[in-house]
Amino acid sequence: MVWLVVWLAKPPGIPDDWPAEFRTIDGVIERRELIGLTREDVEAKYGTPAHTSGPPENSVTYRLGSQRAGFIGMDEDWLVLRMDADGKVVEAMIRTY
Repeated sequence: MVWLVVWLAKPPGIPDDWPAEFRTIDGVIERRELIGLTREDVEAKYGTPAHTSGPPENSVTYRLGSQRAGFIGMDEDWLVLRMDADGKVVEAMIRTY
């Protein structure tokens, strides 16, 4: 018996094919909605972060779920928010670890 497995990657520029939670956070990052928020604002919106780090990085991290890019998705996607010295978001990104 022969099994044929076809995997179709999400074509670039078609975010509607992604799960809703990924479309949402991608839009938030793209529209820069998190930039300028305080750590307290972020925690009020998303809850307690999974990880935090102090200087010099000053970041908070939220687990988004299984990796959305790639064939198997063995890693996890994380929302990483880098804060300035005043505790305001200066950069928001999705990282896979």
